[in-house]
Parts: sequence; C-alpha cells; structure tokens
Amino acid sequence: MKSFALRQLPALRQCLLPAAIATLLTCASAVHAESAPVTDNTAEPVTSTMHKLAGDVEVLLPLIYQFDKATTPADKALINEQITKLLADIDTVAATVAPRADTYQISYQALATQLQQAQQELASGRTQYGMTLLRSATSVCATCHTQDDRATQWMAPTSDAMKDPYIAGEYLFMTRQYDAAFEAYASWLSQQKTLSYEERTRSAFERLLLTSLQMQKSPTSITEVLTEFTNADNINGMLRTDLSDWIIGIAELQQLTDITVHPQPDVLKTLATEWLRSGKREPETRRPQIVWLRGELYRALINETDRTMIADWLYWLALSDRALEYRFFYSLADMYLRQCMLEYTDDPMAQSCYREYENYIEFFYSGSSGTHIPDDISAELKTLKTKVFSGKAAAGS
Repeated sequence: MKSFALRQLPALRQCLLPAAIATLLTCASAVHAESAPVTDNTAEPVTSTMHKLAGDVEVLLPLIYQFDKATTPADKALINEQITKLLADIDTVAATVAPRADTYQISYQALATQLQQAQQELASGRTQYGMTLLRSATSVCATCHTQDDRATQWMAPTSDAMKDPYIAGEYLFMTRQYDAAFEAYASWLSQQKTLSYEERTRSAFERLLLTSLQMQKSPTSITEVLTEFTNADNINGMLRTDLSDWIIGIAELQQLTDITVHPQPDVLKTLATEWLRSGKREPETRRPQIVWLRGELYRALINETDRTMIADWLYWLALSDRALEYRFFYSLADMYLRQCMLEYTDDPMAQSCYREYENYIEFFYSGSSGTHIPDDISAELKTLKTKVFSGKAAAGS
C-alpha cells in the first residue's frame, strides 16, 4: 500500500483550506499566548487585530468555497481587498509580538508568501490558479494547531454562509474553537449522500483525528466517531479502509503511551527515533501515532531553553511533517531542514538535516528515466553541503 502522503497526489490541485489565513489566525494567537508577558499597550492591539482577521476570514471563506459557480469580478475585488487587509495585519501582529520558536517564524513566511502569490495570480487574470493557491497547503493549519493546543473563545460567525457546516467548521477550526469545529465537521460528514475519497472529505476526517488526539486527548471519542462512519453504507471503499486503519492505529497508540501526559524530552527523542524512519513509507495505521508525536515535538521545541537542542527538534519535525503531508506548492519539512542547516550550521544535527534534504530532493526528481535535478536546485544542494560539512560540526564529527 502506498504511504498516506503519496496516495493524495491526484487531489493536490484541489486542496481546500486557505492555509495561509489559518496559519495567521492560529499562530499569531498562539504566539500571543505563549510569549513572555506583554504590556497593556501591546495586548490590546493584538486582540483587536485578531478579531479583525476573524471578521475578514468570515467574509472570505464563502467566496473561496463557492465551487458551484464562477468567480465574478465583484467576488475577485472583494477577495483582493480581504487579502490586502490580511497582509497588512500580518505586519501589525508580527511587529507587536515576536514569535518565540523557529517554526512560528517559518509559518509566518509561508503565510505571507502564499497570500502574495495568490493575489498576484488573481491580478494577472489566472483566477483558478489564484483560488487554488488560497485553498492549498492544508497541513499548514494542522501543523500550526499542533504548536498550540489551547482553545479560545471568539465571536460566533453570523453570516448566512456559515450555515454550511463545512465552512463553519473551517472558521471555527481557524479561530481555535476546537470542540465546536469538531461538531461542525462531523455534522457536515453526516450530511453527505456519499463519502467519497476526495480532499474535502479527507480533510474533515483528519481535522477530527487531530482535534481528538492533540487538543481533546480523547482517543475513545474519535474511535466511536470513526467506527460509525466506517459502518455506513455510503462510504468509499478506500476511505473506509483508511479510517479502519486509523482505528487500529489509535488502539496501538494507547498501548504505546498515555497521550494525556507530555513525555520528557529524552523520552520524546526516543519515540521519534523509533517511530520516524527517514525515507520509509508509512501505512495509515501509523498516522495516529505521528499526529500525536508531531504535536509533542512542537511543544518540545516551543518550550526548549537549550539552543543546542533546537536543530534536533527541527529535524524530527521535518520527518514527521514529511510522513503526514504532501504539498504541491511548498514543503514545511523542507523549510525546517533549511532552518536547521542555515541557523544551526555548527550543530552536528545539521548534517543529518542535509542528508534528509538531499535524499528527498533526489527522490522528488527521480523517475523511470533516472534522476534529473534542476541546475538551480543542484547548486543549492552544493552550497548547503559545503556550509554544513566544512564548519565546526564537520570538525567534531
């Protein structure tokens, strides 16, 4: 059976969540919660900005998900206006509260790039591609959520478009109202005449799994929900197989560890070493393990006080993200590995980051006719290799 990342390749161009927006709403809120205490003068601007962003997203989501009709010039103008507001507010939040962890910085970079590229495509008349960019990179939201498992209370959505439970679920998930989002996704899935193996259905189930294991710490509840859907008559056979494998994986996870307890760093590194196998394809039964593990790795990175450990966490996060996700437009795993190599060059782990990065590049550009790495990518590899293997790390290895 193909890995659960590679099996999603046919659906890449139909990715649904505007992850850049989700990243901002979740990461900026998380940074505000996790950062050192701020003064009264900075607390209010962050809160105010986040609520403005939530309002902008409420306007934008129905436009992004209107698959049954063409995007009108008025729609495009409104989308462009909302993106402009979001980009401006990114600067406001970033200037008010500086992210503590490297991964937050990377999420902000991915966010800004994604929004800017989408806006450029829409302005150039490439509407479909611009909308695809806005719906792409689903897992940025998921990985950002695993960086912060605290629920929040936001203004409830009021627009008529939010009567669609999937759109409501997206809004609630983006604004970190996890329990309400869980109910909305489950409601949407139960309303489908056919549960087909397509990106939106798969995304909703993945959000249920993530919410249960990382935020709610409730393997029993997600097992019950998944069992109900797998027993239904309207579910695609491949999707039923995947969900059944998740149920098996959840049971195995419970035997391996208590997910309600945060493991100590040394224990977590042991689990990562045992569970994350570089370059290996993973069956769907292992998804629950890695979903939970990735959340704990983010927590370890955010709470890390020893700079010499950051490269280790970035490496393991890259492997976990690679196992769980496949993105057409960008790769958080690649960004984490580059950060490891460029910012922690003298750390011995930088060499492991390079090897992982090189192996994936070779895999990505290989086919039946051999391996054909573009010249610019090959030049980048050469530069990174020289940097990583010629410093203090190389001398001490």
